[in-house]
Amino acid sequence: MSQAQTVRLRQEHFWRGLFFITIALVIGFACAPALPAGLPLLNDKLLHFGAFAALTVMALLAFRKARAVMVLMGLSGLGLAIELLQAMPFINRSAEGMDWLVDVLAIAFLLVLARAFKYLAAAGR
Repeated sequence: MSQAQTVRLRQEHFWRGLFFITIALVIGFACAPALPAGLPLLNDKLLHFGAFAALTVMALLAFRKARAVMVLMGLSGLGLAIELLQAMPFINRSAEGMDWLVDVLAIAFLLVLARAFKYLAAAGR
């Protein structure tokens, strides 16, 4: 294995670790009790968009050979699972279909953006 391949493999392992840690944190925050009303908070949909945009970037860096449709399906499934989990009475949170839609839109947006950057980088060679 060449030195470049070794470096790339280490980078992928780093991103995979960070990706799975971030998934655990996202699930943890999604299951945590809701913050009391009246606190200055970011918009809920903005938080969903940011979390799934970050997860998409990490997935693309961690699994470079994965097809975009697999990233879309996997992360969309995670978003749906989180909403279903929040619908459980013992979690004491509310599930919203719009949250899942924002998750999917964030994933799709970042996948299109990544494809555009890849295309522009290839065209600039």
